[in-house]
Amino acid sequence: MATLTAQKREVVRKGLGALRRSGQLPAVVYGSNSEPFLVQLPIHESTLTINRSAQDAIFDLSVDGKAYRVVVKEVQREKLTGKPTHVDFMLV
Repeated sequence: MATLTAQKREVVRKGLGALRRSGQLPAVVYGSNSEPFLVQLPIHESTLTINRSAQDAIFDLSVDGKAYRVVVKEVQREKLTGKPTHVDFMLV
């Protein structure tokens, strides 16, 4: 099982371009029994891990030392380059 490391983020909307330029990928984590929360991941490592895994793979997501089991629900990508711009994770 692959492990992704993330940090909680406070940046929303207007600050996302600068966040991406700094090498971070914005994401959201949500589930039926918890409030959604915003995270950021290192773009290079997380993209490699997500692209190499099966479509319904389960990941261990470590957010500031706390572990979550997640699946990738959606990856939003740039139209021309195919680079990811945002990821939705769903808690398992």
